[in-house]
Amino acid sequence: MKRIHIAGAGLGGMVAAMNLARRGYEVHVIEAAAGLGGVGDFHPSLHVTPIDRQWMSGFIGCDISDALVEAPELRFWIQQHLYAMHYPVLCFVERGDRPTALDQVLYRNCTEQGVKFHFGVRLKRPTELPPGSIFACGLHPLMYQELGIPFQRIYGSYLAFEFDAGKLDRHLRCYFDDYTRDYFYAAGVNRLWYGLLFGRQPLTDQGRAECLRQIEAREGVQIKEWRHITGCTPTGSITNPRLFTGKYLLAGSMSGMMDPFFLFGIHGALLSGKIAATAVEQPEEALRLFRHLNRHYWKAYLLRQGYEVNPFGFALFRNMTEKPRLFAPLQMLLGLGVPGGPRDWFRQASRTTVRLGAGAGN
Repeated sequence: MKRIHIAGAGLGGMVAAMNLARRGYEVHVIEAAAGLGGVGDFHPSLHVTPIDRQWMSGFIGCDISDALVEAPELRFWIQQHLYAMHYPVLCFVERGDRPTALDQVLYRNCTEQGVKFHFGVRLKRPTELPPGSIFACGLHPLMYQELGIPFQRIYGSYLAFEFDAGKLDRHLRCYFDDYTRDYFYAAGVNRLWYGLLFGRQPLTDQGRAECLRQIEAREGVQIKEWRHITGCTPTGSITNPRLFTGKYLLAGSMSGMMDPFFLFGIHGALLSGKIAATAVEQPEEALRLFRHLNRHYWKAYLLRQGYEVNPFGFALFRNMTEKPRLFAPLQMLLGLGVPGGPRDWFRQASRTTVRLGAGAGN
């Protein structure tokens, strides 16, 4: 029986593992964290992603539809302007070690296929694993540096608590404001409420305090203290998406299958795991599919670079939201950033958006 090693028990690593185990490989997954769900200072967490649940389940070979909960409505603020979007392609995704997390669904499938997990094993060098191994090490800078993958630093502060059933269930909010060039989002599902403020530049205490004030005024959620995290994203170069690096394969975030504009990463992580598993025996076919699914990355990358230097970015967002027909080509480009994502999802979602007026807590 052929043996293969995978570094990282995240989404990409486990999708690769289950598919290789089905083909008769002895699969060993090496994970630095002490247990499932990755580094404990980040999970449990909630994410929102545009995804076709049935299509993705078929592609990766595992039914994950129950772990993807449809978001009925997104309410978002662009500074003091409030909007509502209704589009069923947006889904909640829980990450971590709770029974309702997507990680648990994949882990159960892996163990059923005979995948062997080795938790609490921290690699210092890629060469600790044999050539042909798959690296899927998430958002941690060390292995990016070792493998020569360009990345951007991410600075985040988050809030999380469990709640009883009520108004916070399937709650989805997003704020675009001056305290970050990225955004704050909050999601509530599976009795977990999670809010993340992040940026590609360091956050300020003043900015975090203003975001907390808005959360309390707009959502009625009172939390006095942030938890802080740092990491990296594979968006450091226009040519970043890569399936191979030297003698190794890449999956998950490390492969660069991430939207460089909004940083949607769940979709690409899942896809890349299946592609990496295919590349073990069919490298040319896997590379062809990988390039096809990432063919729009450079467009979204350049769009993000333009946004970073544009002092009128929020005004542009407002105009795109309120005049969807006029800005349809730009909306199309924004939607293309999610590798292999639902076709034209952002432009279609924009057509459902309505302005609700000024938000509370202005």
